[in-house]
Amino acid sequence: MKKLLGFLIVVISCFSSSVSASLINLTLSGQLTVHSLHGDLNGTFSNGDLARLKLSYNTNSADSLAFNPKLGIYPSAITAYNLHLGGKYSASSSSSDLWVFNPTASKPDSFIVRTIPDIHQMIAPSVNGLDLTAVFFSFIDNQEAWLDSDVLPAGFLPIADIHGKSFHIDFGKDDYLTGTIDSVSVTTVPIPAAAWLFGSALIGFVAFSTRRTP
Repeated sequence: MKKLLGFLIVVISCFSSSVSASLINLTLSGQLTVHSLHGDLNGTFSNGDLARLKLSYNTNSADSLAFNPKLGIYPSAITAYNLHLGGKYSASSSSSDLWVFNPTASKPDSFIVRTIPDIHQMIAPSVNGLDLTAVFFSFIDNQEAWLDSDVLPAGFLPIADIHGKSFHIDFGKDDYLTGTIDSVSVTTVPIPAAAWLFGSALIGFVAFSTRRTP
């Protein structure tokens, strides 16, 4: 048994420098307008982790916009100051969550979670006819973990197809968002070989414990 564990250590050490996954980080920024029966708000947006989209409005009004509650969008979900909007994308579109950041005096960091039957029909934006859900949602699975570079969706849009394009997010008949993507950057961060070396150390510890066991 001890010889077998020692052999596994050697094998893992050989592959540790060449086998690794990568985390995909996408950053978007641009201009955005919220259209509502309560009036329009102009602002900018930026995001760095795809889990949330932060909107900062250039307005001094403290009034909240109430999206159509009949569609499951909570009233007062968008304030005149900021909004964090994101989603957890599932490979099956039968169930997805929409996270809306709704700060209050008592709960400044509270999130409202709303399960949406089909995220594609409810809030899927489009970029000149192209599906933008691959940008905002497809990089994060339903366990809130990054998908590695080997399992990126086949419909992932190249940077050239995203930069400078406009998008439209429909929340109902009269409530929707429009905007333009001004800046796009993508970075990949390799998962270090240390993760594999940790496995080697763990096996070594088991081998040592086995040797000391009478």
